[in-house]
Amino acid sequence: MNPRLILAVCASLCLAGLGYFVLGGAAGDPFEPVASRDGAPGVPSRTARTGALEGPASASGAAEAVGPDAARVAAESPDGAASRRSRGPVPQVVGRAVDAEGAPIAGASVRATTRRSSVPLGLERDVFPRPEALAELGLPEDERGVAEAVAEDDGAFEIGPAGEAVALRPGRRLELLVRAPGHVPARPAEEPMSVDLPHDAGDVVLRPGLRAEGRVTGPDGRPLAGVRLAFGQPDLSGLVAEAVPTRGLAFAVTGEEGTFACTELRPGRFWIIAAKEGMTPASYEGTIRPGERLRGVDLRLSDATTIAGAVEGMPADLSAVVVAAPATDGQGREGQGREVPGIERRWRELPIAPDGSFGEALFAPGVDYRLRVALVDPTSGERDLTRAVEQVVTPAPASDVELVWDARTSVVGRVVAQSSDGSLEPVEAFMVAYADGAPEGSDFDARTLEEGDAAKRDFPGGRFRFVDLDDRRRRRGGGDEARTMTFRVRAVGYRDLFVRGVEVPAGETTDLGDLTVTPGPTLAVRVLQEGEFGRAIEGARVFACAAENDRWFQRWRGRDDPAWTSDTVRFGETGPDGVATLQMPPGDGPIKIAVNADGYAYSEPLQVARSAPSPVEVRLASGATVIARLTTPAGEPAAGVDVQIIAREREVRGPRRQTARTDDTGVATFVAVAPGSHVVRADLPEMRPRRPQGWSDQQARVEVPASGEVEVALGVLATVGVTGRVVEAGAPLPDARIEFAIRSGNQLVRPDWRAQGLRAITDADGFFAVEGVPVGAYEVGVAHRDRAMTTRFDVTVTEDPAPLHFSLPEAILAGTVVDARSGRAVRNVELRISDVRGEDTTYIGEQTLTEEPDGDLDRDGDWSDPGRFRTGRGGAFRFRGVGVGEPVRIRISGDFVQSRTQRVDPLAPGEVRDDLVVQVRAAGVLDVEARTADGGRWRGRARFELQRLGRDGQPRGRPDVQTERWRARYRGMAPGRYRITVKDGRDQGNAATEEVEVQAGRTGRVQLTLE
Repeated sequence: MNPRLILAVCASLCLAGLGYFVLGGAAGDPFEPVASRDGAPGVPSRTARTGALEGPASASGAAEAVGPDAARVAAESPDGAASRRSRGPVPQVVGRAVDAEGAPIAGASVRATTRRSSVPLGLERDVFPRPEALAELGLPEDERGVAEAVAEDDGAFEIGPAGEAVALRPGRRLELLVRAPGHVPARPAEEPMSVDLPHDAGDVVLRPGLRAEGRVTGPDGRPLAGVRLAFGQPDLSGLVAEAVPTRGLAFAVTGEEGTFACTELRPGRFWIIAAKEGMTPASYEGTIRPGERLRGVDLRLSDATTIAGAVEGMPADLSAVVVAAPATDGQGREGQGREVPGIERRWRELPIAPDGSFGEALFAPGVDYRLRVALVDPTSGERDLTRAVEQVVTPAPASDVELVWDARTSVVGRVVAQSSDGSLEPVEAFMVAYADGAPEGSDFDARTLEEGDAAKRDFPGGRFRFVDLDDRRRRRGGGDEARTMTFRVRAVGYRDLFVRGVEVPAGETTDLGDLTVTPGPTLAVRVLQEGEFGRAIEGARVFACAAENDRWFQRWRGRDDPAWTSDTVRFGETGPDGVATLQMPPGDGPIKIAVNADGYAYSEPLQVARSAPSPVEVRLASGATVIARLTTPAGEPAAGVDVQIIAREREVRGPRRQTARTDDTGVATFVAVAPGSHVVRADLPEMRPRRPQGWSDQQARVEVPASGEVEVALGVLATVGVTGRVVEAGAPLPDARIEFAIRSGNQLVRPDWRAQGLRAITDADGFFAVEGVPVGAYEVGVAHRDRAMTTRFDVTVTEDPAPLHFSLPEAILAGTVVDARSGRAVRNVELRISDVRGEDTTYIGEQTLTEEPDGDLDRDGDWSDPGRFRTGRGGAFRFRGVGVGEPVRIRISGDFVQSRTQRVDPLAPGEVRDDLVVQVRAAGVLDVEARTADGGRWRGRARFELQRLGRDGQPRGRPDVQTERWRARYRGMAPGRYRITVKDGRDQGNAATEEVEVQAGRTGRVQLTLE
């Protein structure tokens, strides 16, 4: 055995740190009430990280705790726990769960992931109606990328080593979720996971949670047991204009008496959704204040109703399901059903019987549902939404819904290879693409069969299917004649297979049969960490091509894009053993290889002969570290400043630009920086529409070595951290949005929506902190989803700022919208309130996740606009949190009312003005459609011009112009005569004109024919 290896192992064991924490199992029920500690109110401070434990690398490539750090952890660990933990393998992540007073929280559950996913951690258990739905989507337990642990008696937790738990990827962003009964779930700020293990997450502070309890009953009023509930609250990310994820957490199942309790709420808005099979979901939305305990949060479920019908003309050889989703726009408008609870927005699936019929009791009565068809792969079970059936909208219940199958062009086939005994076995890992015509050679543009937004690479049973191959042509106005097509199959270990000149009839299914691929040369590359005992690097991206194809090589590698579909560059990803197997690049000369990996400097391209021994070994270095130290003109550290490092050479290895933010000591650190000439630049916050005069970026040039550490100093405009608190009626206001803006003439210069700085959100106690604020004069806007207008304060920020205290005045403006002639209340009218300059409008955004028919998740933007109100049947409106001391204006609009603006005299603090009467005049709606000579929809762009006519038939005012595809709608039109003209967007001479009479309260429809 290698004596150096023995020495290294012995040294690691002798010097092992005494501060590692043992891996725990799954947490118990986190919703049983427990005693909680109420922390003293105050501005929250950042918890300093204890730093990564450093030491000599062991044979496995992990680091051990040594020296003072190990001694310190041992001294802090009760009962010799650190000594007990030091015997095991090195964990991937360590940390400690503590309460607001710093006391340990035993039994806290911890979840960690570094996956690249649109599903926020903790939500993946809730977006599906059943917990086992993830497994049904074909995701093995060890591939979901979420590791779990439980904090011990001293609050310490650890995520176990790779191989014993879900492997976390060093270099990627680490996401943590820590929960404990009676505490608000904590999600520490995401940051790159350290390459040197273990990664120390430091102290994760859990604040006391609030309690809400209630009961779920059925339609007869009796309690329901076994109802699954989920709760959600907006995530306080610190952004205002940019949408932030809504992260929900499952928390309860009702008991025998139908009761439930949740102890993890923080002050602010929250919602609860209750669901049970065979019943329509119910939802509750409310607000809980600091110190409050809510009782009587009751929800009632109703029996679900049925939607049934048939799919006519669907081929017998296809497997499909009907998918249905609510079509209501959420406003509860007339003719579109009632407003839909959040959970009701998800897709339902209805199996299709052999005779084409379908029907299930899954739907809420009175809601409009949109029905379509999704094809089901018989082997993999994947859902593929097809356009072969036009969608149908129907209210529930319904018994005679008819979906008519419109035959589409499709191509199917199976990829096989000959086994050693001569039989044909399916190949399941490959890519298949098609191109029009019969192009020669191998280098031609081909469209890959995709899954989501990437090339599909897994085909159970070797079977593939292209559906709707003619859909793109139909949308462009193409014909339905047969097409000549070429198909390409690419699989690692085999030569590319081309099927050229296939005649594909329109509206039919073409079966290519068994496509046999033949073995071809492969290239194996092993990626290791630099050093004598370098460990294998999993998830590294490997690029290879013929040496003469440098242009395409640099393009794919430089962008770090998976080159699965490239004709010249071959691509692969390393597994747990650090090996990636690729197709041999085309050509006869030497091969160029390069590797990208998270947390490592990009490697210098390696050139090898095609006959080189396999696997080719590539070692990655951690690269150099660049430390940017920023100071103000007074020599003080500049904290909270965004810093960028930008490569000056065009042919840089790795990303050309990286961004970091200075800490409390004014230091920003960049790791894994490629060698060469770089520019380090300090960026002040981006503003719109421009930066204030005097704000300028400071930069310095630095030569980065291949390894080691280099430091650069920058002098910047003085920036400070600003703290403060927001109260309303004397009570702290959580979830208030803070924005620093600068007055420039008659305009406010605001932070750019992409900028992270100069914005904040108040915490549970109403406190906020904003880092990196340049010294100067600001106008600070404070907005909240329950207040109709933004409240503005004039603030001067000095180099030693005092904490800010914002007390929001309470004023209410309410009234009724009536018809100017009859005096009757008018419903479904939209009112928008603002100041006379329109600068204090309030938009608060967040995102929700919706489940698509194929199982994928999609983000929906959900923007709250508290300054907007839509009247109900009584025509009443009410705005809370109206600006005081200056006039406000109300903008009124609607389908059947003429738009107008009404000015309102200033309100005083605390005033309630509830007698405002807003008069509107009736209007009409006009729908205009462009049609072809045969009565079909116009294909292509159309220009719609609407011109009002006077009593003499002459035009009045300017025309209202819209450019649409085939239909335009004009709302809020004053009664009278109009001339409508439709023109071909490509040929203005091709036009049609008609005069129409618009009547109040009516919807007119006009069809104009273009040649």
